[in-house]
Amino acid sequence: IALYSGMRLGEIIQLRTNDVKTESGVLFFDITTLLVEDDDAEDKSLKNDNSLREIPVHPMLLTLGFAQFVEERRRQGSTRLFPDYDRSPTDDSWSKTFSAWFRHYREHLGVSQVIRGRNKVDFHSFRHTFEDGVRDIPNVNKEWRDALQGHGETGVSGEYGLGVRLQRLFEVLEKLSYPGLDLSHLIRDGKPG
Repeated sequence: IALYSGMRLGEIIQLRTNDVKTESGVLFFDITTLLVEDDDAEDKSLKNDNSLREIPVHPMLLTLGFAQFVEERRRQGSTRLFPDYDRSPTDDSWSKTFSAWFRHYREHLGVSQVIRGRNKVDFHSFRHTFEDGVRDIPNVNKEWRDALQGHGETGVSGEYGLGVRLQRLFEVLEKLSYPGLDLSHLIRDGKPG
């Protein structure tokens, strides 16, 4: 999800099944704080006001079975997409528990080398890779990249309008690819694996 959406780890881990929506035929992530009357609902948090956004689900995630995954969670009665990861009891962060798991997993795989001058490879590296990937798409302006990643516009223009339209962002994401990245092992018999 991070590689094809640019979302922060905390934004992904706290996703709820009702945060995945469809509008005009586009499946998207609705990155928002929780506004529910349910007393036992867990609050969500965002880094800043610019983090409120809608991100289309990339076609590769659909190919890998993301829509079916969401529907399965809903059938199971789960309100969260990733219920195995709770807030950290030490700092109330949504990302700390998964981040520790990911670090151990990454080290187990032996992924720790320097990549393009960075001496640190971590989950946030997916966000950097996403930014590079979108930046490499011809005719994608900075405002669209910012809208996908939850970065604010500077100057007066950032104070006007409602942002980039969901359909336009989907058109951008449709062009995002990572040459050399082979995910075919995640698809078996024509179905997501």
